Amino acid sequence: MSERLFWQDPYATRFEATVTRAWEEGGRFLVELDRTLFYPTSGGQPHDTGTLGGVRVLDVFEPEKHGARIVHVLEAPLEEGARVEGEIDWSRRYRHMQRHTGQHILSQAFLRAAQWNTIAVSLAGPEIHIDFDVWPGPEAAGEVLEQAEALANWAVYANLAVSAREVPEAQVPLLPLRRMPKVRGAVRVVEIEDWDLAPCGGTHLRSTAEAGPIKLLGFEKGKKKTIRVYARSGWEALEDYAAKHRTLKTLAARFSSGVFDVPERVKKLE
Repeated sequence: MSERLFWQDPYATRFEATVTRAWEEGGRFLVELDRTLFYPTSGGQPHDTGTLGGVRVLDVFEPEKHGARIVHVLEAPLEEGARVEGEIDWSRRYRHMQRHTGQHILSQAFLRAAQWNTIAVSLAGPEIHIDFDVWPGPEAAGEVLEQAEALANWAVYANLAVSAREVPEAQVPLLPLRRMPKVRGAVRVVEIEDWDLAPCGGTHLRSTAEAGPIKLLGFEKGKKKTIRVYARSGWEALEDYAAKHRTLKTLAARFSSGVFDVPERVKKLE
């Protein structure tokens, strides 16, 4: 069983641990530790990378869903029983924290805007994917997205505290959770002050202010009358804005026009 240091302090980047098990399987070098800061792929959030004992960590996973073991896939072997120092890739971790906290903010924003319930999420890339349990049609969807984005960024500017705690199973039904947990036993819940409360095992920010800005990029109809919404949060939202701004400035220069005149200039070419 690995002690999950990433729950204790998701902002920590270095730690020491003992290799409790080391083996090779399918050409991969695997280890388990007595304690780890490396987050395993889970709940739509990708795994951490970094180094362990000077060796690159390529992947981190849980062999059993919601199990106690965490396995680290390494570039080279480590000795069982060795005492090692680990360091996570902070830039990657922080982006994951921004995505995940941004997703919680958005899920609650859509619930408040139109009673849309989140049924699935993916945080695998810079674009956050959130699936909701309705298909209102394109016009209504566009209106809801505008409302939800405004609400989400209100939560960002409100600088609300984000915290996590473990709740005994008997107390779970008494909490105003946005959704019920999929596991039995004690449940870890993430709370955004006066905004959201949901079961979650991911890594999160200390404050909603760190998740901003939040920008909705679009939507598409999903299967069985659902909708998928695309968004970016934090640094990745700023990078998206910067890339699009550079593109628009380039087009404006080609047309010898202002950036807001580009659509009209393009229309004249049709």
